Amino acid sequence: MQTCNPAKITTNNGISLESLKSSKGQSVMPTTDKVTPIRGDDLTLVDNKQAADILGVNYLTLQNWRSTGKSPRYVKVNRCIRYRVSDLKAWLEAQTRNHTGEVA
Repeated sequence: MQTCNPAKITTNNGISLESLKSSKGQSVMPTTDKVTPIRGDDLTLVDNKQAADILGVNYLTLQNWRSTGKSPRYVKVNRCIRYRVSDLKAWLEAQTRNHTGEVA
């Protein structure tokens, strides 16, 4: 029966991975017990025109909303504006009303 000795590996960006080495010196895959899963929408970025299409508005309207603080959350990558699909969904959900007199 083989025994495993835990070893800790730290990458350049400070993320530590728990890995196991068998008694023969072979590496075993690190465990994912402490990893927080990321939903697919959190990594999907769309540009201003694509976001406007998703929301059903003109891209200039979305640009105006962004300058007045009414738009969904966005990510600025250098000089480019990108929207996470998950943020667009959350913003749309927050805009849902039951009747016209309901306050935001």
